[in-house]
Amino acid sequence: MSDAPWLRGKSNKADEFISSFNGILKERVRRIEQANPSTNIIYVDAYAFYKKIKNEVLASGVYEDKELNIKITNISDASFQVEKGKVIGNPEQFLYWDGIHPTTNMHKLYAKYVANAIKNRYRDEGSSYPTADSV
Repeated sequence: MSDAPWLRGKSNKADEFISSFNGILKERVRRIEQANPSTNIIYVDAYAFYKKIKNEVLASGVYEDKELNIKITNISDASFQVEKGKVIGNPEQFLYWDGIHPTTNMHKLYAKYVANAIKNRYRDEGSSYPTADSV
């Protein structure tokens, strides 16, 4: 996220802000869990997820999720050029839509990441995973 096109030249400050925010968030979540032992909060780090995608594209040229049939190849440009009012390239292969917001495919990948975090928590606790029918 700190490498988003709209943040170019400011990535160090963005990294510092994100790290600070995440630290505060983790501490507050910890306090809520301590004060409310029956709560079940699952912390999912979007920043770490984006870094994982970025690093894989930098290393191999593509991040691919075969299950979702998604390939991300462009992590540095925006698919929608706001200044020109037009789409460049194939938006399905871009990380960023407009310079800061993720594309639809990035949202799909992140949704899968969050769903897996939830499933893993339930598996690790040995309890059954709630379904739409059981809620």
